[in-house]
Amino acid sequence: MPGDIISIQVGQCGNEIGNEFWKRLCTEHCIGMDGYGTTERVKDDNVLTYFSQADDCRFIPRAVLIDLEPRVINSTLNAEFGKLFNLERVFSAGSGAGNNWASGYGAGFNRDSEHGEQILSIIQSEVEISDKIDGFSVSHSIAGGTGSGLGSWILEKLVDEYGHKQIQTFSVFPNSGSDVVVQPYNAILTLQRLIEIPQMVTVLDNEAIEKNAMAKMHIKDPSMKDVNAIIGRIMAGITAPKRFGAPNVVSLFNISAQLCPVSPLHFIQCGVAPMTPVDPKYIQTTTPTHLMKFSPLIPFFDIQYITSFPQAKNRSAVLALNHSSFEKTLSAILHQFDTMYRNKAYIKNFEKEDYFMDGLEPMVEARNMVEDLIKAYADPWTFCSGGRQENEE
Repeated sequence: MPGDIISIQVGQCGNEIGNEFWKRLCTEHCIGMDGYGTTERVKDDNVLTYFSQADDCRFIPRAVLIDLEPRVINSTLNAEFGKLFNLERVFSAGSGAGNNWASGYGAGFNRDSEHGEQILSIIQSEVEISDKIDGFSVSHSIAGGTGSGLGSWILEKLVDEYGHKQIQTFSVFPNSGSDVVVQPYNAILTLQRLIEIPQMVTVLDNEAIEKNAMAKMHIKDPSMKDVNAIIGRIMAGITAPKRFGAPNVVSLFNISAQLCPVSPLHFIQCGVAPMTPVDPKYIQTTTPTHLMKFSPLIPFFDIQYITSFPQAKNRSAVLALNHSSFEKTLSAILHQFDTMYRNKAYIKNFEKEDYFMDGLEPMVEARNMVEDLIKAYADPWTFCSGGRQENEE
């Protein structure tokens, strides 16, 4: 039996995409909004890897919801699937992180903050009700304050407390024209942790998703709800082999080992099909053959196995790639960072936080680590063959 996955949703973005993820899982596993299985539910899936089950047979997401202000979490709990969640696994306190990575990180890091201990206690409570933990899945954004800063601190603590467990992240990379002016600082500092800690990072590029929604789904001006719904499909697709018992996927390690054979080249980009408008005049063909036309590289027998399982009325396929083109995404972020850091723009917002009490060296270190990752993705063959070490010698 596959081990359990605990999903940790951090910040506004993390909780919004997490909400779409759980809605999608309930649809695929035929679980109603009240948490009970519907009459269409198939019994022999691996739903308990992502859900626990109460004595009354109600399914409860193995989820921990975390934010430093209550608005989004309250909205989630009051939405159509809000009754699914265990209220004892919810943390929402404070007045936000002000879109500042150091402020979000400080919510757990600072000695005078009680938030860190409370968050770790909630996570431990969810771990204790599991018979066999396989790993953790963290949903967050790299741009704001809570998802990036507090999310970074949580990743570090997961390693400290459960170092032998797999860690996977669903990390939202924001639009280049984001209204968060310190986004480049937040992104670089978060990327350092994403390089060092998880075994696999699923890159969710907001800008690319919006462009695809406009071009393929004919949505003139995609809303965040549209984007998050597509992200929910991607997240469900990445986890489907484990949830539906693909023969070669027993744990998160099986997925990460196939996609991320060399660290730190563990950043996965995704495509999803079909992406057609929700309109009767557009025909959606969702047989395995048609779904996989966009990727002849994936073993067909695996896809056939998975698509024969879900009972959902709407099927989709996700293509996961570890590709050197990710270097362009990183380079754009680094360029924005260098432009701002050179002029020390908005840097005082960071200097006043406890994490930078001894100076900005941690920010420079994070920047250099991202630059090294860019070089590795720009020439992965040399990196994987040990060329980097030879040049250093």
